[in-house]
Parts: sequence; structure tokens; C-alpha cells
Amino acid sequence: MNSSDEKMNGHANIGRQLRRLAASETNRRHLLELPLFQVNRDLPEDLDMLLRELDAAETASARR
Repeated sequence: MNSSDEKMNGHANIGRQLRRLAASETNRRHLLELPLFQVNRDLPEDLDMLLRELDAAETASARR
């Protein structure tokens, strides 16, 4: 096996380990204890405008 095959095999192994850990009962329990994500609507005007421009750019890009 050459070094690129070993790297790909190692990456696949890491991916399997991460999926296993993410699906573990301990992780699920931890995630259920976290507070729900909420969007802060009180953003500074310049940040709000920047986010609107980003949304518009993403929408335009998705239409292409």
C-alpha cells in the first residue's frame, strides 16, 4: 500500500470514528442538555446589513 492509500484509509477511519462518537448515547445526552439555539434579533445595523447582503448573494448564486 502506498502513502496516499494509507492517508485515504486513515481519513476513512477517522470519519468512521467521528460518526460513531457523534451517534453515541453519551453525546446524544449531552446535546439534549444544551440550550436551544436562538437568533439574536438585536444586531447592530451594519452587521444586519452585511448579513442581508450575504443572504442575497447566496440566493443569487443558488439560482445560477
